[in-house]
Amino acid sequence: MSPRLEETRALQRFTLVFAVLALAMVGALLAWTSHVRYREFEAHQQELMRSSVQGAAGEVGIFLNELRRAARLFADTEATRLQRLMRNPEDYGLYDALQASVKSHFPEAFALTIADKNGKPYVTDFEGRVEEICVKDMRQFAADRAHSGVYVHPNNQMYHFDIMVDWERGGKSMGIFFVSFSADIVARILKHGELPGHKLMLLKRDIPDLIEITSDGVRIVLDREFKLSPEEMRRIGHSVPVEGTFWNLADMPEPGLFENARRDIWHEALTIMAMVFAVSVVMVVLLFRYHRRNKKLEYLYTHDTATGFPNRYFLLDRLQHCLHEGQQKNSSCALLLVDLGGFRMASGSFLNHRNNYLLIKEAGDRIRRTIGEVDVLAHLAGNEFAVLRFGMDAETAVNTAGAILASLKQPFTADKSVTLPKAVVGIAISPEHGEDAETLTQHATAALYAARLNASGVAIFANQA
Repeated sequence: MSPRLEETRALQRFTLVFAVLALAMVGALLAWTSHVRYREFEAHQQELMRSSVQGAAGEVGIFLNELRRAARLFADTEATRLQRLMRNPEDYGLYDALQASVKSHFPEAFALTIADKNGKPYVTDFEGRVEEICVKDMRQFAADRAHSGVYVHPNNQMYHFDIMVDWERGGKSMGIFFVSFSADIVARILKHGELPGHKLMLLKRDIPDLIEITSDGVRIVLDREFKLSPEEMRRIGHSVPVEGTFWNLADMPEPGLFENARRDIWHEALTIMAMVFAVSVVMVVLLFRYHRRNKKLEYLYTHDTATGFPNRYFLLDRLQHCLHEGQQKNSSCALLLVDLGGFRMASGSFLNHRNNYLLIKEAGDRIRRTIGEVDVLAHLAGNEFAVLRFGMDAETAVNTAGAILASLKQPFTADKSVTLPKAVVGIAISPEHGEDAETLTQHATAALYAARLNASGVAIFANQA
């Protein structure tokens, strides 16, 4: 193998190793980047949920406080009418006027109720009946005169919540006035603050998995169970209590939000990796094609296409390499030039045959079998061959030349009527006969001319003037 081909193969191996390492590094970088991106997505979602829940909880708390303030102001303004109704609950005209005033001040009010200061209802807008849960709240309010904690009151007419205030006259407590509102009002607030891919919901504080209101409405309108499953409870991202209520406002991401994000991030990373891999494969394929083309060009440049043997360019390359290695290792390098002479017919006439290359190839094959695979054999031109061996001394070179000539004396298989009457071998050995390729070749050629005059057909260069 020529040094140039060895360099090409070494470059090919290096490129393959580099491509594998590059792919491994790109894969590791993409894996690390995907992990970081997913963690950043999680942190960003947590921050969004915290901001969304706190903002919506604050908005609900402010809204309810404003309703209390408006109800207290209304009770103070309508204290006379409220007192008259307490004395005469059957005054429907006065009741209708009060109801119209309530609707004017609270357009989204569901009903109104008036009770005495002990929490006993006197006037109600619930068609003559007040739910037990409302009565319980009024009694609690009457006992401590504190704002009742808001929560959803189930009712066959409407799920609602109550805003309850103490109304006074002349600085003296006269009774309890409260307005009932549809819980859908709060649902709209939740809808306004809800993030895409998330669900805001109000949960009962003393029953943490009970749904009170979501952005879609109260629990009665939801197409699902009223209580959250254990899996849903684990999925809650952030939760805070709502001031003045018995609610906790929670943000629950939709199923698959984080899993889908993780899948999309990894899918994107795998897509990039596949693209990098495809480009790498294309580059490697192009490299292999380039290597095969170079190998073919190398072969055409260094071989005789007719016989298939290496040519003089190959010999020169290997001779320079042999001389360099000989200098490094203080060893010899022997060059044997073989001239077949001319092929002759049995009749003694010279051969003029179109299959002359077949005979030359057979002669080369005989020389190859004689010298073995460790030596370089090149077909120079016409009927000339060259043999190159590293570390061969003069005696061995002469013996090898004799063996070559002996192998060429038998008739040729391609044409048994053909023989080589006079083949000769000229020998030059470095460093005695030259330390560079040009000098050694010239001296081997001179020895070849001398061999034609030698009966044995073998001559080694002699340093003569």
